[in-house]
Amino acid sequence: MDIEIFKDFTNTPHDFEINKFDREFKICPSLLAMACISGKGYYRFHLNEVVISPNDLLIIPPNVPFYPVRYEDNFRIDLVRIGAEHFDIVDQIVIRPQFELLLSSVPKLHMEKMQAQIILSNMSYAKQLLDNLKTVSEDEQAYIEQIVREYLVLFFLEACRLLAKDESGMKQHDRQDIITQKFFHELSQHFRKRRTVEFYGKTIGTTPKRLSHIVLENTGKSASEWIDQFSLLEAKKMLKTQDLSIQEIAYDLNFATPSHFAKFFKNKTGMTPSEFKKSL
Repeated sequence: MDIEIFKDFTNTPHDFEINKFDREFKICPSLLAMACISGKGYYRFHLNEVVISPNDLLIIPPNVPFYPVRYEDNFRIDLVRIGAEHFDIVDQIVIRPQFELLLSSVPKLHMEKMQAQIILSNMSYAKQLLDNLKTVSEDEQAYIEQIVREYLVLFFLEACRLLAKDESGMKQHDRQDIITQKFFHELSQHFRKRRTVEFYGKTIGTTPKRLSHIVLENTGKSASEWIDQFSLLEAKKMLKTQDLSIQEIAYDLNFATPSHFAKFFKNKTGMTPSEFKKSL
């Protein structure tokens, strides 16, 4: 079950996968939901800075770059991480358009005190259930996993309701922010097979030049640089964890030939794929 709940953290934990770029922007392939308990945390998404304080809820969609700016000394959060299973949760939510808006807007949502207490209590109970998974029978595991999913469905339904009511925070985006978010969404879906800015511009409905300009302005990196970063991170992951040949990895990531892939990899890392694999 690719779901974890972390209680009383000082910041975004690093015992799950978070990819770092230039020691600033980070990308997590999982869906993250942060509920602030105390203090304040300052995050940047594209050109926008978000401050979360007690009773605030921050939803970070998968593969959206974010940058923790700073935290107050007493900053504490409860955090939910959901991997590919967030798709299963979407299927259980009848108001799917609202859920998709939730995942596209990177919203900061403010909860009333009673709402926050209920959500935090539910998260605590769900964490207890998850902690017990390894100690129960397989039949009981199936029940527990379904209960946890139901709690998360309720959690996101409440977040959707808050989003519908809340006109503040990150809901109001200008056109450039929307294009940047669409780019990262499409990139996370297609980077293994599509490695040209032209493809993403056409998919989003803008020119490659305009897309590159907007992404560069909002993140400090051009669209082509982000495409290369996603491909490089996936290549490293495959070299580390999968028993595939370099030729297989090259073709899986849509390089014309293994030699093109090797040249790309060495240019980015200073090592050939073979040297990188031997260094692990």
